[in-house]
Amino acid sequence: MRLFVPMRRSHTLSSPPYSLTTNTSLQRHLQILKESKNREYSGLIQPFITTQVIPEFASPVAFIRFRACWSIEYIDETDLKQPTILSTVLQGLLSGLRDPTLPVQAAAACSLRHLITTEGTVELLRPFVTDIVQEYFRIMDEVDNDSVLSALQVIVENFPEEIQPIACTMVDHLMRSFASYTSSGNEDDQDENAFNATQCLDTILCIIETCENNAAVLAQIETTILPLLQKLLQDDDNYDSMEYITHCFQIMESCTRFPDMAISPSMWSLVGPTLTALDSFAIDFIDDIMPPILNYMTRDMATFFTTTYNGQPCISILWNTVSKLLTGEKSPQESERDDKYACTLLSCVILASKPYSLLQEPFLREIIQVMKSRLSSARSNGLKDKLLECLLALLYYDHRTVISMLVASGDCDNIFNLLLTHAADNFKAEFSQRLLILSYTILLSDAGGLPPILQQNATLLFAQCIEKLHLINENDNYNEESGGRDDDEELSSVDDDADLLEIPDEGFDEDEDCINIEDEEYLRALAQGGRGKRYIPGEVNDDDDDDYDEYDYSSPIDAINVLSYFITNLQSTAAANPTLASALQASLSTDNASKLTQLMTILQQESQ
Repeated sequence: MRLFVPMRRSHTLSSPPYSLTTNTSLQRHLQILKESKNREYSGLIQPFITTQVIPEFASPVAFIRFRACWSIEYIDETDLKQPTILSTVLQGLLSGLRDPTLPVQAAAACSLRHLITTEGTVELLRPFVTDIVQEYFRIMDEVDNDSVLSALQVIVENFPEEIQPIACTMVDHLMRSFASYTSSGNEDDQDENAFNATQCLDTILCIIETCENNAAVLAQIETTILPLLQKLLQDDDNYDSMEYITHCFQIMESCTRFPDMAISPSMWSLVGPTLTALDSFAIDFIDDIMPPILNYMTRDMATFFTTTYNGQPCISILWNTVSKLLTGEKSPQESERDDKYACTLLSCVILASKPYSLLQEPFLREIIQVMKSRLSSARSNGLKDKLLECLLALLYYDHRTVISMLVASGDCDNIFNLLLTHAADNFKAEFSQRLLILSYTILLSDAGGLPPILQQNATLLFAQCIEKLHLINENDNYNEESGGRDDDEELSSVDDDADLLEIPDEGFDEDEDCINIEDEEYLRALAQGGRGKRYIPGEVNDDDDDDYDEYDYSSPIDAINVLSYFITNLQSTAAANPTLASALQASLSTDNASKLTQLMTILQQESQ
């Protein structure tokens, strides 16, 4: 429908008035005005809207009504903020949605998406949301337009409360649209249909997010989408199904993560197929599958442990996948990314099982054997972090059984030497630090029953607990004071980079080379010795990253106050074994002794 003409220096704007009927380059002029940084012509836009656009919403000529609706998409939102103009334009677009001519309807739908994010629009449109959604679906039934679908998604994002009463109807309609797009046999439109089908699933995801506090509506939505999810998980031979399987896992993650709602039977029925898919054809999607699986385990590990699929326990299916990933042969150049994901799943299994004592000794022995084997060949500190997290989780789960197995295998000294050495300079993530504190505290509380390697290093265990607690406290203080690095700071750095590139306000001429930040960043990386390293735009190149993306899930230990846990156990140890407690405190450096005093003060303040 639209041809985007490149902006060139040679383009100039003549004096107004512009006309929807006579100006053949209207779109180009509007685009230039919208993107112009110096706003040289900004004073011409509002008169153009009031004299040339608004009156033509009611034109008897369909083409002019179309041009009026269509032009709004190319006008900067700052020129529409005046309340009278905004209200009148919105009324014109709402009329356009009900216009008898389809092109006018589609143009109004696309422009309304552009306007929704303008200040003041949400409140003006709130009373009409249900009617607007109905009109959008009617237009979708008559014309394939990706802009209409994306506009519908913007509506869902901006009107969550108004969407809930009609959420089930919307999902039902979107599912029918998805089926229509994916069943179309027209090869010429294959890419466009796939894109539209993807947008249908994206919009369903947005609708699910609006139902966070409405279990009844979410249950109906899950019933509607369940057949599609089942098909995607089992149809591994169908390339078209694989194209949408990532959305399947995203929908599952959204439906299982709401803390105030139990996971529904519909979603539980997908655990077995999901793990089977991961164990067979979907291993490349482990980073997408991991979030819903972690949700299942952290929300209700008892149910997860007793769930079976095709006669096999789901926990066994998961362990088969994890053990294959950790024991499979790898070349020195092969990524350790999937191994890290496997370790995250394994540590979650161990921690989530602790309240129910679900893991039996044979299973613990298998975990220890696989972990020891993989540690011996781990190359990156990142993978060593994840493997040693599994060890810490095992110690937290049942330290006596785990230590006895390590002693019996003859690997106790080697494993704990590696742990103590690695922990000193690594474990930067808070999850790792919390897990270390919990497991070390348990060991210190049972110091008399520990093997010599741990008894000799009890003071090191104690010091590392204090250091990690101090780091957690510092991070909490930073987050409270600044919220971390905010979006404005990040955008500012991007703007600074853009300014350094000296991009002309009027753009580049047709005979000039365009430059962009990513290209310049790539050249800088090469100049700084990036030969042989993988370049990731916007990131510091680090060989230890391996494309691993840590999923920030609600761990079973997140709710534990580790400072209180540590101090309380220290006090109990002092009462039961005052000699050991005195020796531990006497061994502290001046810096760590000061940190311990600060931590005890913080705990006293928290308890008041």
